[in-house]
Amino acid sequence: MQDFPYNLPLPPLLLFCLAVAAAFAALIHFGLKMAPGPRLAERSSGIAPVMQSIVAVFAALSVTFLSNTVWRAEDLAREAVATEARNLHLVVTYARQMPEATGAAILANAAAYAAAVAGPEWVSMVDEGAHPGAEAALRSLYAGAVLLAPGDTMRGPLLSALDRLSFARDARLAQAQDAVSPTQWTVVLVLMLLLLAVVAICHGRDARARAIALAFSAAAIGISLFGILAHDQPFIGHLAITAKPVLQAAASAPPG
Repeated sequence: MQDFPYNLPLPPLLLFCLAVAAAFAALIHFGLKMAPGPRLAERSSGIAPVMQSIVAVFAALSVTFLSNTVWRAEDLAREAVATEARNLHLVVTYARQMPEATGAAILANAAAYAAAVAGPEWVSMVDEGAHPGAEAALRSLYAGAVLLAPGDTMRGPLLSALDRLSFARDARLAQAQDAVSPTQWTVVLVLMLLLLAVVAICHGRDARARAIALAFSAAAIGISLFGILAHDQPFIGHLAITAKPVLQAAASAPPG
């Protein structure tokens, strides 16, 4: 339930956002028809139309800043997954150049790591963070690298690749739990409600014009909310980042 509405398919998610915006617009529209709505509209008739533009600017800026934050977080999450996969691919490549007994153990641990990441960790990381299975497989990979002879030419590159893989995994786990805060949502939603209220008041004397203006404003607000919600959680929903690059890397296929 806590992932709602992120897990909705994109068309229902868009309809949900439009419906929420339309519901608030309808409440404001019909509220002005009920006492003391007409009196409020009459007393507010002297408000300059520029007030509508001022509130709209603040609402637009808040949505812009929030959208940039969300899309930047999604880019960082994709970059973290790509880096993790790229370095796991290097680990597999180095292991295939080692003697069979040593390389086979590292390859097995790499496969176990990819399976743990793509399976239980990918499912639980948004709510619970790291998974013990992935932690254990990563430790086994490090143990196999450390056991190589100090003079082994593969030891240094393998440890470096594992370090980069570990840092990328930490970044992925951090991005998985990074979402829009309640405070950010509150600021955006309050400004959007203020915009609807100002639009309604500025059209207070003409019910038909008010309804049309609120409909257009609600549509713009609903589409803006849809754009944010569709990208807010990079590992949840129909646009979610998948573990496919990690699985490809463990199979020694070029991650993509």
